[in-house]
Amino acid sequence: MLAVLTRERLSWVLSLFYFLTFGGFVAFAIYLPTLLRDEFGLTPADAGFRTAGFVALATLLRPVGGWLSDQIGGARVLSGVFLRWWMHQCLFWGCLLAAAITFPLVFGWIHFRTAVQYHF
Repeated sequence: MLAVLTRERLSWVLSLFYFLTFGGFVAFAIYLPTLLRDEFGLTPADAGFRTAGFVALATLLRPVGGWLSDQIGGARVLSGVFLRWWMHQCLFWGCLLAAAITFPLVFGWIHFRTAVQYHF
């Protein structure tokens, strides 16, 4: 089994992808009850039920990902997953940066116009 790692370079990349995706799933499933309880004020029971729903749904969708990997290839599926994740990250941080630049400019301009109007 380990001999594949010396022959196939792609196996290292796929192993890293699997480590990140499944490891992320496990870490999120462990952290989700705490997040729901602390940040959203849910009761421990409600947070547990919602986490169980997330885990059940994600577990039921794993065969869909496996089927899709069989159809078009595991490397393509995982590359698509990470590409979409990267696009969402760029969109999120880009919007956050745009807001961080725009809001001070707009509200600063409004404040300046108001201050100039009432000062003179």
